[in-house]
Amino acid sequence: MLDHASLREHFPGHDADDPNVSGWLNALENENELVVFLCESTLTDWTRKAIRQADQVIVAVAGPGPNELNPVEEFAFSIHPPARRRLVLVHERRQGAVEGTAAWLRDREVAMHHQVALEDDRDVKSLHRFLTGRALGFVAAGGGGFGPAHIGIYKAFMEHGVQFDILGGTSVGAAVLAGFALLKSPEEVDLAAHDIFVISKGFKHFTLPRYALLDHIVFDEALRRAFMGIAIEDAWRPYFAVTTLLDGSSPIVQTKGAHVGLSGPVPPGRTVIQLVAEMPTDTGTLAVAQTFPAALDRLTILVRKVGDTKLTSPSIERQQDFPSNGETVIGAMGGKVPAGKTIELTLTDLPHHSIVPRYTALALGGVIVLGGVWFSTRKNEVGARDAERKRLIARREKLFGELLKIERERRNGRGDERSATRREELMAQLEHVYGALDDPEHAAASA
Repeated sequence: MLDHASLREHFPGHDADDPNVSGWLNALENENELVVFLCESTLTDWTRKAIRQADQVIVAVAGPGPNELNPVEEFAFSIHPPARRRLVLVHERRQGAVEGTAAWLRDREVAMHHQVALEDDRDVKSLHRFLTGRALGFVAAGGGGFGPAHIGIYKAFMEHGVQFDILGGTSVGAAVLAGFALLKSPEEVDLAAHDIFVISKGFKHFTLPRYALLDHIVFDEALRRAFMGIAIEDAWRPYFAVTTLLDGSSPIVQTKGAHVGLSGPVPPGRTVIQLVAEMPTDTGTLAVAQTFPAALDRLTILVRKVGDTKLTSPSIERQQDFPSNGETVIGAMGGKVPAGKTIELTLTDLPHHSIVPRYTALALGGVIVLGGVWFSTRKNEVGARDAERKRLIARREKLFGELLKIERERRNGRGDERSATRREELMAQLEHVYGALDDPEHAAASA
């Protein structure tokens, strides 16, 4: 490890950019597996030299944050791309849940971040393996039945002293390894899996198969309960989950209603953003105005032509009709669009529907209002059901907490026949509670 004092000791009176200093630093890098340059808190000549000499930049932070980028960070980020940056969050002890990592990452685009506790050398050794290219990962595949197998395999590795530096997977593999990334024991992960898949019956709630056969609501609730709402970036171990975006999104573009967001990191070069919308009309004419916060290098507009649909816009330089998949499409091209300029489009001669159904809908709305008056007489009954559901949820949490305590005692060798009996009783009571939560009529009857 080298700091400014090391430079002054070996080369008193020399500048950091002296060729002799550069030769000495290069020789040290050839002789040692890892050389760490410790920068100063201000942007001194030594700090600039250390950042330029280094192959990677480590930003170490501690305590509540975040702080804005300081001049040293800004200089380092101007020299080294995100792929050669790491953020290290330092903690006194490895206990409880980490909080606030996302805030530190917001202004610091890095390749990876690491949680490092100073109570022992385990996390420091893991960071060393990452820096020297010897980090060890565990990747678990999907497939519901493999979940318990992943738990057993991970436990076997632990018993043989194997320490993994990064964990991840897909589907059930990602769920299992998320527990280990939070430093849960194999027994705790197994108990959580039993709650998710067996007690809560997460795979027994079916729905219309738009994306899948299973209704995710009960399953998601069980997952949130198991992981206590902890964010991925706050896991003690580096962790990743392989997912698929199925609706309204791409790797960098997300939609929410009428709003479209572009999140980084944005790849170098040109970024193509495609916006698709279906807009109803009952007049045959549709005017669209859209403002983009960033400049557009080129504007391309495609409109599915139905009947005599026509497209006009002051932003269009040329357009033509062309066939596509058995349909006719209006293709229009425009030049550069400055940031903040509104793009205006007008579609005319559109096929449209009569407004008669609107009045029918209003009439039905009157019936619905009257129905609402009738349903309000059942308010007390609904309120009673809501209160009973809250009671059942509270009881479920209490039973699950007691069950977890028994499992920990058994893992530590303090279990006995009495605790085993109590465990079976708790499992039976949890089954009853989940049955009541799944069946509102049953819940009302048991009140």
